[in-house]
Amino acid sequence: MAAAVNAVLTESLRLETAKRAKQAKLLSRVLLASNSSLDAVMILEMIRNRGNEDDLYKDIPTAKEAAPAAQASEVQRDPKVQHVFDLYQKEDYRSAADEGFPLLSDFPNDNQLRLIVANSLAWSTTRYSDAIDAYRPLLDTPDARDARLGLANVYRWSGRDDLALPLYKKVIEQAPDNKDAGEGVMLTERAMRPRTMISMGTASDTNNMQRQELTLAHRWRSPSGSGIFEIEAGGTNDTQLDLASYQRNITLRYQGLDLPLKPTFDITEQTGPQQSIFGGVNLKLTDDTQLIVNRVNWGLLSFTTAAELANLSAFHVALATSKNGDLGNVRLRVDYFGVSDANSVVIGNLQYTPSWRPLGEYIKPFVGISTRDQANYSPLYWSPMNGGYGVYFVGMQAEWSNATSNLFASAQVGNGLYGEGGFNWGVSMGGRTWLNDDYAIGAKLNKYAGGQYGPSYSFSSALVTLERAW
Repeated sequence: MAAAVNAVLTESLRLETAKRAKQAKLLSRVLLASNSSLDAVMILEMIRNRGNEDDLYKDIPTAKEAAPAAQASEVQRDPKVQHVFDLYQKEDYRSAADEGFPLLSDFPNDNQLRLIVANSLAWSTTRYSDAIDAYRPLLDTPDARDARLGLANVYRWSGRDDLALPLYKKVIEQAPDNKDAGEGVMLTERAMRPRTMISMGTASDTNNMQRQELTLAHRWRSPSGSGIFEIEAGGTNDTQLDLASYQRNITLRYQGLDLPLKPTFDITEQTGPQQSIFGGVNLKLTDDTQLIVNRVNWGLLSFTTAAELANLSAFHVALATSKNGDLGNVRLRVDYFGVSDANSVVIGNLQYTPSWRPLGEYIKPFVGISTRDQANYSPLYWSPMNGGYGVYFVGMQAEWSNATSNLFASAQVGNGLYGEGGFNWGVSMGGRTWLNDDYAIGAKLNKYAGGQYGPSYSFSSALVTLERAW
């Protein structure tokens, strides 16, 4: 009888793994620069289309499906292990992961326990390293196929498409009709193909600032797939009243996925009108924490032609982290800029997204604060002086995706927290769709009003990107 029940449980876990393969939470590994708090400097970083677009829309969750009820209660198990099985059947994956992972060392031969703990880690946490460690011992057991699919998903969600692809293919060799593995092969092969991107953007604000930007980039991988190379050329045309600035630049970028801390190095040469060098490194300290150290074009980030014509630069350090828990997700980012005019600027963004979903799985409420403080006033760029600048905000964000398209939208409203902060609101929307196997088109729109520069201030931007995969 116990053997029969074990067989039922094993098949139940296999079905559950296939169903949940698409349901990992969207975890921003793009430095969390997409915090919903719409500070102008952070918006401009998004407008400039830095980083891998695949990271922005890696895996937005689909609607939850009910887990099949495995009859585990008929199997005699240690009470602590049985409790983990019960949590898993109730779809309390966070608790199953937290309580089950320490038990793996006490029950190393319980493969069913190991599989549900690995799945729970993958589906409800950012503890990808722990999930990988839990899956790996199963690769030489009767549960190998389920473990390979789960491990492949974790690798893909964490940006290691090069490691995920052979695992998906192995699953298909054993089960040619496995739809999740088939979709995984399609997505990983698409992500690893070389691609060329052209982006056209525009931005403006009520301070008579107008920006037009054009960027052409090409990205490819090393033969092993673990090294990502990119070359990017761009031009920015800014006008404000009777001032004008046209900047041209070329950037080289490399990410070493097999290197310690998975560093991304970039170097940018500004070729006109002045010549200058920018660049630095982005380090992945943990699965959910990143550190940036670089030299940036502060004039361009400040969104004023006066700062650009003054050729201002800045030493920049940023720390970003994200933590998931039973109560939701907390994201924090702090940026320090040591500006070349001897000023220093500190920008902070904190956002909490609760697990509560009053409007359904796709629509997520959030709350947060955004701050900006500096040492000295500068007439060349926005410098809040009356006690700094702080605002709070509340809003909703919606996300939806399938194998070919990704859409997002966000809206928020807030008020002053301290200093020059005041009433503010913002909306953001965008997405990307693959027109066929080779071409994709994407767009982003942002609108922000109030807050900085007073209640009548507004800022808007639009970006369109065309991609060609080779």
